[in-house]
Amino acid sequence: RRAYSTEDPTLKGELDSISILTFESIFSILDSLFEHNRYGDAGRLLDTLVTVDYFDISEPVRKYRGLFFLHRGIAFAKYRFWEKAVEYFDKALSYNSDLKPFVDVWIKKVAEGYLEDVNEFIDQENIEAAIEYLRKAASLQPDAKPQIDELILSLEEKVEKQKTLSKFARDWVNEIPVRKFKTLHISPGMSETDVERLFGKPALESVLQDSSMNVFKLWIYKTSSGGEIHLYFRNGKLFRIERF
Repeated sequence: RRAYSTEDPTLKGELDSISILTFESIFSILDSLFEHNRYGDAGRLLDTLVTVDYFDISEPVRKYRGLFFLHRGIAFAKYRFWEKAVEYFDKALSYNSDLKPFVDVWIKKVAEGYLEDVNEFIDQENIEAAIEYLRKAASLQPDAKPQIDELILSLEEKVEKQKTLSKFARDWVNEIPVRKFKTLHISPGMSETDVERLFGKPALESVLQDSSMNVFKLWIYKTSSGGEIHLYFRNGKLFRIERF
């Protein structure tokens, strides 16, 4: 930044050449971080790059921002956090509209996920939750809206007949408890029991199992500063910590 204050055009040309090579190397590092699913590190590096004001890298940074939010959305979709997935997919498109074909594929998966959850809600007689998720699915899949609307109407009639049905808490994400969370007290290798003893139950939790029967869990804590801590467990042991 200081060197760019020069008025010497020759020196400025040399500085531009150096900057191009430097940022190409940094973008290669970003590619590697994405490849190894180190999204927290990628996000922090992007935050640093945004502060660069002496050389125009706004276009590649914008595209990488889009990729960052796309990958975060995919991660949330895999853990069945549908609302947060859609939120991050929208952010991805706001930075890079070229990602729309990829986002569309995952939006369809999210809509299918909502419909899968609808079946579970109906089995549990939680009709209001089923209706809410049907509306969300319809908003993501306009082509299926007529059929979904018919099912919503049928379920609404059932709700009218069941006045004692417990009300579904719609804004569950906004109402989850906020915890004071100090990452200094936590490290990979800790058990789920150790973490829960320190910080209590997570605000959100999801579980996945792979073909090798490994059990993966994602715990999300909301911090008092408005951020989030994401803890990833493999077979009961903490193996990754991400802060947002």
